[in-house]
Amino acid sequence: MLRLPDCWLWDFWLADDGAAHHCFFLKASRALGNPDRRHHHAVVGHATSPDLVNWREVADALSRGPGEGGGRSTPASSGGPGTTSSASAGRTPRTW
Repeated sequence: MLRLPDCWLWDFWLADDGAAHHCFFLKASRALGNPDRRHHHAVVGHATSPDLVNWREVADALSRGPGEGGGRSTPASSGGPGTTSSASAGRTPRTW
C-alpha cells in the first residue's frame, strides 16, 4: 500500500505500461495543518510499483510553478505550461 506519512493523499488513477504499474494521485503536505487547505495546495503525485504492493514515490507528475498560488499547476517536467512530464519514461514531453 502506498503511504506518505507527511502528506494527505486522495483521488488516484492507475496505469500499467507493461513494465511497471503507475499510480497518480492528489497530494498535499500535512504541514498545512487544516485538511481543508489541501485542496488549494494539491499537486499530482506519482509512484511506481512492480506488483501493486510495493510502491516507490517518483517525481510529481504536476506541481506548482515558482510563485504560483491559487489552483493552477504546471507540469513537473519544467517544460512550462502546456507540457507534460514523460522524462521518467524516456520520452519527449508532449503539449496538452
